[in-house]
Amino acid sequence: MEVRNPDGSTDHLASATLAGCGAASRSGSLYNNREETYIEMLDVDVEGLLDCLHSHQLMGASKDLDDSSEGELVWCLGIDGPNANWVNDYGVRVFNGREIVSSLAAAPAVRGLTIVTDQAIYVQGDYSAVNRKPAAFLADSLNVLSNNWSDTRGAGPLSGRVASDTTIFAAFLAGTDTTGGFAGPGGRDQDVYNGGVENYPRVHETWSGRTLTYLGSFVSLNRPRHVDGA
Repeated sequence: MEVRNPDGSTDHLASATLAGCGAASRSGSLYNNREETYIEMLDVDVEGLLDCLHSHQLMGASKDLDDSSEGELVWCLGIDGPNANWVNDYGVRVFNGREIVSSLAAAPAVRGLTIVTDQAIYVQGDYSAVNRKPAAFLADSLNVLSNNWSDTRGAGPLSGRVASDTTIFAAFLAGTDTTGGFAGPGGRDQDVYNGGVENYPRVHETWSGRTLTYLGSFVSLNRPRHVDGA
């Protein structure tokens, strides 16, 4: 894991500090049935990373979690691998974000948080559901995992992946499948249908009898660049 400076170089001290906090780690245990592969994932504990940023002053001596100089906090997260610019099995997962807040009593209140990645994003569990703050996700594709999600059941049958009620308050900007497929509008008569707006957030569980409560907005970036599962 690396923390990059604005010029793209590696901040070795900040990288070592972040690793020591345990707020971000790599995993490969989530199976994506749509892509038919295990995902090489960057897992990010939202509250843990806020704690780490504050306690170790990783934003610099003059800034803290309440910084609004660039329109509130922005995290740019990604996987740097050989297939980063092509169709791949990379992803970024955020969890423990039910409230966008540090657990440290002395930490200032976060004013807002935007999370950006050029890869697929996976939002696991409630997000900004308590004491709502301005929040957004910008990604290649947008995946929602409920509070009941478990990687151990990911590769099993859908009947074993049962969602639980989950609440997300955040704007989504991501790629979506396009009606007509690669043929464009002319493909509409070929039964190439993107499933409609309900398929914008990609789900991996059965939601029958469960509720996904969402407040935000959907912005489509056309076809994703990095995922091509049916």
